[in-house]
Amino acid sequence: MKAGTAAASLAREVTADRVALEDDVLIYREPAETTLETVATMMARARELTRGVDRWFMLVDLSEVHRHPPPRVLASIIKNVRGLEARYIALFDDGASAARTAAVRFVLRIVGSRSGYFSSASEARAAFEARRRS
Repeated sequence: MKAGTAAASLAREVTADRVALEDDVLIYREPAETTLETVATMMARARELTRGVDRWFMLVDLSEVHRHPPPRVLASIIKNVRGLEARYIALFDDGASAARTAAVRFVLRIVGSRSGYFSSASEARAAFEARRRS
């Protein structure tokens, strides 16, 4: 099996339990090792699940991520997230270091004002509730 084919196959396996739609919330659990293949596969799944959904939110769990993605992967993430039609995107990491918090906040400034970074899933979900009422 070619390396590219193996990577794509692994990305599909990783995606199966990491991207799900629960009511109007897309759950996106970032894997420990993010690659161009996992980004492409997971974002394709996210678009598939939200197709036809009018108002939805995205909850991104970063708790398994242990290091910053390479620049090409980060650029792909930013490009893909900008193309999503989520009403609000909330990222959370219940064990983030100060350095990672600063890096994630930097990326969110690039993505735009419809996103936020939280220390827990419950804080992120509270932000969704506030936006549902507005």
